[in-house]
Amino acid sequence: MPKAPAHAPADAPPVEVQRSRSEQQLQMSSDTLAEDLELVTKKLQEIMGGGDDRAKAALENLVAQYTTLYADQALLIRKVMLKVDDKFPEFELQNKDGAMVKSEDLLSRGAMVVVFYRGFWCPYCVAHLEHLQAVVGHIQAAGGQLVAISPMRQEDLKDTLLHDFLVLSDPGDSVAKQMGIDFAVTPALHDALDVYGVSLQDVYQTDEPSIPTPSAFVVDPNGRISWLYHDMDHTKRVSGSQLVQGLSEMGPSSAPAGISQIAHTKGA
Repeated sequence: MPKAPAHAPADAPPVEVQRSRSEQQLQMSSDTLAEDLELVTKKLQEIMGGGDDRAKAALENLVAQYTTLYADQALLIRKVMLKVDDKFPEFELQNKDGAMVKSEDLLSRGAMVVVFYRGFWCPYCVAHLEHLQAVVGHIQAAGGQLVAISPMRQEDLKDTLLHDFLVLSDPGDSVAKQMGIDFAVTPALHDALDVYGVSLQDVYQTDEPSIPTPSAFVVDPNGRISWLYHDMDHTKRVSGSQLVQGLSEMGPSSAPAGISQIAHTKGA
């Protein structure tokens, strides 16, 4: 006998309502990210405007060093960085538990959403990862696997991060260098950060540390960059709603090589 058609529970909201609620939740999370980033900036501005002249001078110097460095590097990075339709570099990196993760294996399961994470020493990065934790379900529902890549050592990631998405250790910043989105830490910036007890040589365990810009990439299953976000300014970050939009812009040609025809002709 033919099976009776399945029915949604009587109290279940229509699909359109569920989608609308999901979009509202995603937008609220994105608005919260903007508020959290602004809060970090306000706290730093309070230090600059406070009564401690040494703290104020130290922070003003740090801001000045970042501003100078970004101005010097922005044009070069825009020129050399990989862009839409370029192939994303293949990688094999450790996750926070020490297991090796290959980009090839991830792409065999679908699209990747890759963000670059500077480290626990950056309050903007911490706020951003907290936001990504809140929206990872939306990214997965849109067909993306969220992956954060950091120059931090695996053992440091293990001690500081508890998230429901992959956070991979890339000592030496090799992926960001291949992407063309990293910049060297100048002696002046090193000295400005050292005032706050942040030694990037110690954090990254290298005599010549480099920092990735807070960029993000949607990579289709064929390894092609289909969408990207780039801003030199570390106080600005891509939101979950932007990443979901980027995933939605992938066309049907983004299916993994060798299965696209099957996927799109099955049942025809």
